[in-house]
Amino acid sequence: MNGFEIKATTDVYCIIGHPISHSLSPIIHNTAFKQYGIDAVYVAFDVKPEVLGTAVNGIKTLGIKGMTVTIPHKERIIPYLDSMDKIAQEIEAVNTVKNEGNKLIGYNTDVWGFLEPLKPYLTRLKEGSAILVGAGGAGRAIAYSLRELKINKLFIANRTVDRGIQLVKYASKLGLEANFIGFDEHTLNEKAKSADLIINATPLGMHGVGGSIPINYEHINKNAIVYDIIPNPLETPLLKEARKAGAITISGVNMLVYQAVLAFKIWTGIYPDPKLLLDMVIKNLS
Repeated sequence: MNGFEIKATTDVYCIIGHPISHSLSPIIHNTAFKQYGIDAVYVAFDVKPEVLGTAVNGIKTLGIKGMTVTIPHKERIIPYLDSMDKIAQEIEAVNTVKNEGNKLIGYNTDVWGFLEPLKPYLTRLKEGSAILVGAGGAGRAIAYSLRELKINKLFIANRTVDRGIQLVKYASKLGLEANFIGFDEHTLNEKAKSADLIINATPLGMHGVGGSIPINYEHINKNAIVYDIIPNPLETPLLKEARKAGAITISGVNMLVYQAVLAFKIWTGIYPDPKLLLDMVIKNLS
């Protein structure tokens, strides 16, 4: 942001979530604004769930042009929006909002963001099996994505059983053969032995949160792809286990950048260079 001047005419964009201090989104979007000469700034707001409605009304009042929505607001924000695009409606989760004529329009760019890093592996994943750990807003977007990948069997694990079963029902409606499994070391390790794709969609392992998914390298299929959607740290505990097993690993920083690329295009009409943004984030994390 060196040399960047904020003026009275500078447009404001933001991210809302709780907690938010770990967010890398300001680095991504402010880099893109500077790169493409756009008079705008992107800031982070820590918004607790109980004041979400007030915060969203403030977006309109202050004329903020757009926002990114992260944990725990992706589903809760929907009643405060004026409309949503088709994918956000189907997933019932929003991660991007555009303020257009003082109307808030919700989008979901997580689907595209999740799928882009998997493009080199489409053939090997077709009709394969996947374990999805986590059943929040990101989990729904990922289940939707797995249908696009033509995954044959999906095993969903979640600490809250009711929420996990809800996601199983949603995935089944999408046409996936989905089953709920226990969130315990024995069950997850047993399934990991034959899984083609293992995904962590929980905050476990995230900087500031800690913990880890109870899957260890002795049980990870060496031919599997292990994808942790957490961007910070670059190598989470799960990815460390996967690397020891010899599996392919994908850091959540990839999904973060690609979903941001699409959000930026929705806001500005410009498709920014993903490599530029990815390099900037990795440099910052390193």
